[in-house]
Amino acid sequence: MKCLAPWVTIRQDEDGSVMPCSSYFIRLKDVKIGSTHRNIQEFFNGSDYNDFRMRMCNDEDIKGCIECKVDAENGNPSHRDYWNTKYANITEPAIRELELCLSNKCNFQCIACNSHFSNKWYKDDKALNELGVDKTGQLSPRRHLTSPDDMVGVNLDSLVLLRILGGEPLIEPRFLNIFEVLKERNIIQNVELFINTNNSIFPNKEWQEYLRLFKKITIVLSIDSIGKLGEWNRRGLNMKKFEINKGRWMNFPTNVAYNSVVHNFSVLGLNDLIHWVDLPIHFGMEGKDHALDLTLGPSYLCIQNLPEHTKELIADKLDRRLNKVKEFMFAEEHNPRYVKQYKKFYEYFEKKWGMPPENKLIYESVCEKY
Repeated sequence: MKCLAPWVTIRQDEDGSVMPCSSYFIRLKDVKIGSTHRNIQEFFNGSDYNDFRMRMCNDEDIKGCIECKVDAENGNPSHRDYWNTKYANITEPAIRELELCLSNKCNFQCIACNSHFSNKWYKDDKALNELGVDKTGQLSPRRHLTSPDDMVGVNLDSLVLLRILGGEPLIEPRFLNIFEVLKERNIIQNVELFINTNNSIFPNKEWQEYLRLFKKITIVLSIDSIGKLGEWNRRGLNMKKFEINKGRWMNFPTNVAYNSVVHNFSVLGLNDLIHWVDLPIHFGMEGKDHALDLTLGPSYLCIQNLPEHTKELIADKLDRRLNKVKEFMFAEEHNPRYVKQYKKFYEYFEKKWGMPPENKLIYESVCEKY
């Protein structure tokens, strides 16, 4: 059995699509909660998910599990390690952990994101696709969103952890409906809550009242770089406001962690970032200290797909604490197709937003041979 995730967890996205977990790289084909399946319980107990479990038992090579495979190859802890360690003694499938995205509503437009997770991206996704840049998402601005009513009929008796994601979850008030369901069923005090946020706002009084009912709270603050580079990478970020809200979380009964996505536009800001966060660095699963997410996609933003001479330039500038970033970067040779897409992507946003000097340095290096 490769991974216990399908026996203990499920993720439902804002359009009703489902995945075994947040590391799974693609959505399960032809599955939609609200159309092909009435709710996540029906899917969790159904033949489609049982077939997926059998593939795990048969040790099949499952394409969507590539992220954990890469983590293992690079010697990093993975989501698979987490599931297999935490739930090693389970005997029956049950929803023990639940990941929910209720909408793609977001107040940021982060450079490594897309319209599947941020409604701010819709117009640019469309424009970039027309330029020949492969963009995922392309969701209608009026897309159908998941309803909290989908919790009706879902067995949550075994639930120990709820992850709320976005979009930006703290601007999605319908999560309060989910909290109320847990409260009404008298299980909220047994559940740990995990929130991944861009930290642009601090919860209001109503949110805080619910948050204090959970057994434990982990807040993961997403930030890819700091200063002007950080504000460019996560459009909408205000560093001063981020610092203020960080301080407020530190004074709230919660565990505070950080998550940073490493890509072509953030990699030269890593030295300043890890010094600023000043917590132990780890690679793989977020939720503890400072997690660095070595992104695989989109492929044209993956540092593995930069030309080798550009990788050398970057490697020479990275702190020794970032040796695993270097190892990941050199683990695969670049694909010229994605270099060309990176250039189109860069030129599009240079014209639209301007470009920080760190990113210009990488682009100019790429252009020496492309």
